[in-house]
Amino acid sequence: MTLIEGHPPQVVWLKIPNRSRAAVLNILLEHRMEIELALLQENRACVELSARNNSVR
Repeated sequence: MTLIEGHPPQVVWLKIPNRSRAAVLNILLEHRMEIELALLQENRACVELSARNNSVR
């Protein structure tokens, strides 16, 4: 199926309270290396950023 329709999209799921665009950008930039590692090297379909403990899963 993926040969016909392509690879499914990869998702960065922000599990954080409502924030400004600048705050969201800062969170993404702070975790850029972890996000890239998970999506590109570990080939994960979804990466979750949690505000609870400021972690990446």
